[in-house]
Amino acid sequence: MKKERAQEQLIQELKEYVTLLRPSKPEADIKKGCQKLMEKLGNNEAMPNSETKRTIKEFLIANHGLLPLISLLNMEPAAIITMVLKLISMIIDSREILVSLCVLGVIPAMMECGDNTHSHMTRMYVAYFVQRVISMPETLQMFVACRGLSLLVEFLEPNYQTSRELVNIAVDCIFDIFRTQFQATTPKNEYFHLFMGVGFIERLSVTLVNLIKSGPQKSTDLGFDADEEYTLVEKSAKLLQVFSAGDSDVKARICSKDVLNSNIST
Repeated sequence: MKKERAQEQLIQELKEYVTLLRPSKPEADIKKGCQKLMEKLGNNEAMPNSETKRTIKEFLIANHGLLPLISLLNMEPAAIITMVLKLISMIIDSREILVSLCVLGVIPAMMECGDNTHSHMTRMYVAYFVQRVISMPETLQMFVACRGLSLLVEFLEPNYQTSRELVNIAVDCIFDIFRTQFQATTPKNEYFHLFMGVGFIERLSVTLVNLIKSGPQKSTDLGFDADEEYTLVEKSAKLLQVFSAGDSDVKARICSKDVLNSNIST
């Protein structure tokens, strides 16, 4: 009975908090709604944490709570965007939630939040989201279809010291895209051209130099069918090797002056 009463109370509280997650609401109310939901996703003495999380996720799906979250990502206050991203990061361990968010259009909104005009913390939450999206074939397809590859390339910042975590996640994600079986449905050369079109080869060559200069770096890989472990330097070098098997246009880009100068400098 105690558990049932706790669940009923939780549902009532969730209804109250979700109604606050609307762009039309005052900023203070939106922050309160996000904060309260994040607290509920934390520890709860009356209900086991796993049950609480499952109840919240089921409620968000059944009561149209996901679309308002996506809408909030288009608001101006940076503090709200960061809170919403943090909240999303706490619920996307659920496959159903992740797929639902992607279907509802969260990827383009995430791309807007992931560019270099936003804070490092905001971009890190976006990067964590991308890691989850890359982990499943169906969400990876949606990510590629939304031109999400350009976001990954943008994470390969030339200043490695100030963007170390972003760069590491980008290398891991791109490596996993080529390591998974998803690309079997699309010619690998098409991926080469998609990446080449957003400046990946040039940025990767600079990243490789930065990684070598910085010494061994721990991978952020989430472990997607990993038969063997690679360092980030090895992953970057292997990606260049994979691209070298592309068509003449890809080979020409790899042999361009900028890329060769970077590689020779190592």
